[in-house]
Amino acid sequence: MEIKVANLELYSVPFRVSMLWNIIYQLKLSVLDLLSKQYQDAHFIFYNALGEYGTYDKVEEILSVYFKDFEILDEKLEFSTSPINNLPVIEKDGKLERLDCETLGIYYLNNLNKLPEKKYSKNILVVNELVDKKRIDALKDDYIVISQNKELDYKNLFERKVLEDIENDTTKAVLLDLLRGGSVC
Repeated sequence: MEIKVANLELYSVPFRVSMLWNIIYQLKLSVLDLLSKQYQDAHFIFYNALGEYGTYDKVEEILSVYFKDFEILDEKLEFSTSPINNLPVIEKDGKLERLDCETLGIYYLNNLNKLPEKKYSKNILVVNELVDKKRIDALKDDYIVISQNKELDYKNLFERKVLEDIENDTTKAVLLDLLRGGSVC
């Protein structure tokens, strides 16, 4: 039996989520573990397994922990076995087959007004704006949120009145800083 594993890129880190590199890396290793247990006697061909920062020796060392019979090729294939922003697929004896494993979606957002559909087992939101800590806490059951956050609670009736019609958290933060004697720059 021959199994083709494509575009796993063991040593690549998506933009702005290097702090979560370990989660991403462990998820990719779990794919290797799953494959090694499901297809113990298969010959594996890994296409584009190194990633942006990997070396052939290091990837070979990792793969040898999981597999007896494998080879590594630099070519890219049309399908992907990566569990990152993808539903992983392998090619088993010439036929594509979906892997049933944990996946991770990474979404880059300018604001939290439109949340993406949760297509993966875990979902990370990288938000490019200042966000109220309460909004982030409300999302923690469904998403991992990476953003700058700040407590945006008012401390008196004047602050409440000024902030009540403002939807944007960044605008709220700037106004609160100004009202409390802070500087904008």
